[in-house]
Amino acid sequence: MLRVVCAVALLAAQQVAANYPLFDESTKMRVLRVPWDTRVGTVIYRVRATDSDYDYPLSFDVQGRTGRSLLRVENLPCPRNSSVCEANVLLAKPLEKSRLYQFTMSVRDAQGDQTNVEATLTATPGSSVAALDTAFPRYSTLIMVPENTRVGSELEYFLVRKSNLHARHAYLELSGAPIFRVKQRLAGNSVSNGSVILLEELDYERQNLYPLHMAATDPFTNSLEDTRNILGFDLAVVVSDVQDTPPVFIQAPSVTTLPATIRPGDLVLRVLAEDGDKGNPREIRYGLLTQGNPFTPFFRMEETSGELRLIRSLDELRAIVKPNTPVVLRVIAEEVVLDGRQADNPEHLISTEAELALILPGSANTPPRFESERYVASVPEDSPPGTPLTFTEPWVPRVRDDDLGLGGVFSLSLLEDNGTFEINPSVVEGSANFIVRVKNNAMLDYEKFQMLSFKILAKEVNQPGNGALSATASVTVLISDMNDNAPQFSQQTYVATMQENATAGTPVAQVHAEDVDTGVYGEVRYTRILGMMNDSLSLDPYTGQVSVAANNHRFDREVAPGGLSFNFFL
Repeated sequence: MLRVVCAVALLAAQQVAANYPLFDESTKMRVLRVPWDTRVGTVIYRVRATDSDYDYPLSFDVQGRTGRSLLRVENLPCPRNSSVCEANVLLAKPLEKSRLYQFTMSVRDAQGDQTNVEATLTATPGSSVAALDTAFPRYSTLIMVPENTRVGSELEYFLVRKSNLHARHAYLELSGAPIFRVKQRLAGNSVSNGSVILLEELDYERQNLYPLHMAATDPFTNSLEDTRNILGFDLAVVVSDVQDTPPVFIQAPSVTTLPATIRPGDLVLRVLAEDGDKGNPREIRYGLLTQGNPFTPFFRMEETSGELRLIRSLDELRAIVKPNTPVVLRVIAEEVVLDGRQADNPEHLISTEAELALILPGSANTPPRFESERYVASVPEDSPPGTPLTFTEPWVPRVRDDDLGLGGVFSLSLLEDNGTFEINPSVVEGSANFIVRVKNNAMLDYEKFQMLSFKILAKEVNQPGNGALSATASVTVLISDMNDNAPQFSQQTYVATMQENATAGTPVAQVHAEDVDTGVYGEVRYTRILGMMNDSLSLDPYTGQVSVAANNHRFDREVAPGGLSFNFFL
């Protein structure tokens, strides 16, 4: 029994040992040779490891004081469903020529199990630049590309030789910008071709420089001086500008008020535009568009400076301008094409237009105005919130401001309405019909208020505070009565006496009721008598007079309840 138990315990120990992560035999870095002039920050090795329990991701590190000061580890993405994990080993400080460095590399799985391997690095007298030239028969560190290059185009290609230590072909990796990728194919038994492909459109004005990094795993090296399994270099994609963007106005005042003292030849305003293409901008020329515009003969646009000047008298201009109407001009900014080509792409424009509005002196800012100074509307009492007031002729619920631009924008609000009403719209540009609606119907009670009054305020928004121009209109709201009150008797109980031998027509009692509603809603009619022997009495519907209905009535003291009285309801 003891022998069997010991055997089981030994097997269990072997099983646990087999579950530790394992370095790939080809990437253990046991004997690494690196040229001594390799630049700090360079990736000098790609380590790889697996885990039979799939306790991913794996984490690589370098152990020991010497290793931690010399190297830095950059773990690569390794999701849980991976079959292998990798990391880049980077040089953290300059190497000392011919020195041997000893350190430990480690890999740890997600459960904390760790494997260590001893490693060495020798700084050889070789040249890192020569190593790059040997591994890459063709490479470039700068790619120039015009911004109108089509998506999918090949920008440049690179050739890399494979390592002579194994049969694997070298594999190229491109990083730095997602709009580029490297497309690979074999260019021979020992050479791989990698083409840089454009994936998205370029725009010089948005970004004109893309720093990238090209790396090759398992490249050719002189193993006596260099046993690195990854070589790389920085390259840059420089985007060159093409004429594909029209000019842009950076100064073109949309509204300008002419001074009253302006004379022919005086400066009105100045516009300024620049070429939208920043790499090789063209000069700009300015002009006025004359087609169909009666105002352009009164002005001159300086072609090179963008200065707009008045060339005829202000009185002549006033004679053809309608009151409260601006003078509208269209100015064009056009690129100067010296090479005889309109643009690199005929679809792209070389000119831009802008609209200018000139306000003549004397066209002062005016306040808003209502179509009527006073409004009368009606609304039934107890109208629910949201009910609109009814404005009938001659009252037109309209307000306007003839000023242009911000001077014609004004707000509408109510004054002294106690929160009973609200107005829409609240902000108007130019003109609009307004609607007043019930907001709170608490005061819409005809028996308390037959009429409500308030004001509508129209106030320009371009000048805050007391400086803003405004106008008001008074509103009278007539509240119409509705049948919302029941009649009320003047007494809760009426007591009357009569002889049991009374004859038909004998008055018994006089009742009286009133209704606070007005008009037909306030008229009262007496309709019925309820109770035992009610057919022995008659009720006048207009006067409320209660009388004996017939001679043979059934009023008899001997049969009255309690021998005293009869009770009726009206």
